Amino acid sequence: VHDAGSSSPVVLNMLRNAAHLQQRGCHLIDATNAKAIHDITNELEYGAVIYVDDFLGTGNQFEPVRQFLAPYIVGNFPEFVLTPAMTEEAILRLGGIGVEPRCRFIHGKADRPLNDASTIFTDAVRNRLVELCFDIDAMYGLGFGSIATMIVFYSGAPDTVPRVLRGSSAQDPWSGIFPRHSDLPVPA
Repeated sequence: VHDAGSSSPVVLNMLRNAAHLQQRGCHLIDATNAKAIHDITNELEYGAVIYVDDFLGTGNQFEPVRQFLAPYIVGNFPEFVLTPAMTEEAILRLGGIGVEPRCRFIHGKADRPLNDASTIFTDAVRNRLVELCFDIDAMYGLGFGSIATMIVFYSGAPDTVPRVLRGSSAQDPWSGIFPRHSDLPVPA
């Protein structure tokens, strides 16, 4: 729903095919199609709205989409987010807007070695790695929202992964082991 190449449609297509959603009568609607959401929820009167994505980090990307769609949902439709993984921060944010999270894995702050809540590394090691991250990218060294997630999917690393793992923009001068597609140099 945001950038071209977003993983959301890929995840929805995989779920659609694996669970035979269309054959079961489920309606699959792009989150930018408010008219379809209004028309279908008005016709059905009750059911569930299930947002699908591969990962929720801060929840900053999801919340405005949900806030845009909510007024178009007619009838009795509890809302859920279905995703393989999300962070503690995203779960708190979802609770604040009345959307129920459903995920396999919660990526806790204590599970992220570069997060202050973690005891995985000593303070000295964590501080040095955090320093390296901000040497690579002064603004987003620990990833978007500075949440320092350690989740990488086959489709790429979320923007919340620290720069010490992703590398610098265009991989120059720091090459990462898990660069995002947008981190890679433009081919000549």
